[in-house]
Amino acid sequence: MGRQGDKIKRHVMIADYLDRGLKMIDLQSFNKVLKSTWVKTYLDPENHGKWKYFFDSELQYFAGPAIF
Repeated sequence: MGRQGDKIKRHVMIADYLDRGLKMIDLQSFNKVLKSTWVKTYLDPENHGKWKYFFDSELQYFAGPAIF
C-alpha cells in the first residue's frame, strides 16, 4: 500500500496552542540540530570518547575530519 499524505498539516502540528496548533516538535528541525550537535562534538579537540575513535577509523577512507 502506498504512503498516504499527512492527516494534519505540519504547520498546524508545530504551531502554538494559541494559534490553534498542537505544539509538537518540528522533527525535521530537531533532526538537523541533533546532527549539528554530533558534528560539533566530533570536532571538539577535548572530546576523547571511544565513539570518536571509531568514527575516525571509518572516516579515514573519506578524507577524515576534513570532510566536515
